[in-house]
Amino acid sequence: MKAYLDMPARFVFGLVFVYAGAAKIAQPAAFAADIFQYQLLSDWLIYPAALFLPWLEAVCGLCLWAGAFKRGAAALCNLLLAVFMAALAVNVWRGNDVACGCFGGGGGEDLRMALIRDGALLALGLVVQYCAGGGQSRPKTAGPSGSSGLSGQTGESGQSG
Repeated sequence: MKAYLDMPARFVFGLVFVYAGAAKIAQPAAFAADIFQYQLLSDWLIYPAALFLPWLEAVCGLCLWAGAFKRGAAALCNLLLAVFMAALAVNVWRGNDVACGCFGGGGGEDLRMALIRDGALLALGLVVQYCAGGGQSRPKTAGPSGSSGLSGQTGESGQSG
């Protein structure tokens, strides 16, 4: 089942991040204004975040498309979504009517709808991350008794280190 889900899920999930990142890269000042409205970051962090986050989104999305670093790219995208959802939730709780800023342009999207959309995207992202895992368990390491032949080896004198 993973084989059928992997590529379409990566393509859609990656497309969302490439699009969102590119829209914000094109208008960093507008994105900085959106970040400022959330009132969650210190003023000195707003512009660096507005310049860095869109590039991170776009690069992670491109990695998902290309199939390169799938697991790491999916994990970063999921982490970004979780942070974005927390920021949205805080402002919904505060009753603030701020521009989402999710796809640039400073649109007047309802924050509750953006939160629901991001939740659906996070579910897709978890599918992508599951598929990227490859379904292989990690190799088991030797226990303290050293059945691998490398554990606990000593030099010629019989002393370690």
